[in-house]
Amino acid sequence: MSTDSPDPWLTVAEIADELRLTPATIRTWISDGTLQAKRAGKRKWLVRRSELDRMLRGEDYADAPPVLPRDPADQTPDPPPVRAPDRVTERSWPTGEHQIDPRAWLRFAQDQWETAITESQQAEPNGWFQRRLQLIARAATVNAGALERLDADETVRWGEAPVDGEFGLSCELRPEANRPGPPDLWDRYDGQVRALATATEASRAGAIGAALNELAVTLHDIVDELEHYRGSYGDWFPHPPEKFGGEPPEPSHQDPPTTEESFS
Repeated sequence: MSTDSPDPWLTVAEIADELRLTPATIRTWISDGTLQAKRAGKRKWLVRRSELDRMLRGEDYADAPPVLPRDPADQTPDPPPVRAPDRVTERSWPTGEHQIDPRAWLRFAQDQWETAITESQQAEPNGWFQRRLQLIARAATVNAGALERLDADETVRWGEAPVDGEFGLSCELRPEANRPGPPDLWDRYDGQVRALATATEASRAGAIGAALNELAVTLHDIVDELEHYRGSYGDWFPHPPEKFGGEPPEPSHQDPPTTEESFS
């Protein structure tokens, strides 16, 4: 990206490279609203340098000063930009995680993963599908970060049961399920679940972490696209409703009834 502007746009890849993190972590920040970003194209996000600096200073977005256009007549030199520290961790981790034993931290991260997967396994079809994907993506990113603290060849047993490459992570995410969203992204997701299953069978920290990071990025891509598959009442459709000339198909998922509906 060009840096001629006093407040240039940065890509996710550029931010990840600068902070020595993975794109999955940056996408998690964007998804959570921790880092404000602008969509540029179908699956690309851009972030202002000033917005990244604001986040790294630990300022809340609501308290951040607005970025105003520079007056062409103003010849005042720009202040030096605030640069990232040598290492930034996943912002959902509590302070002091690097003082925790790496194996203990991995167990905590795996608990987050198991919770997110269990929610998806036990969920009824409803409008919270998108949020469940976000939780799995976040859990994948946190686990990948925990695995980075181990040697790449260190043996890791992934939870009590291995990831199933054939049946997926949960019933609602299996290939035969009626999953809303772009088929190409779901195909990529299925391949990455199989790759994660292979990595967990090999039980090597580096391979599992890499597979989790790739899975997280794809889940974020699916979450971004899902808004095109939601009806006016929050229902999910197997295809974007606008493709049907204003006559949407029958929804594939229904929201749970409201309190009034439950007693009618």
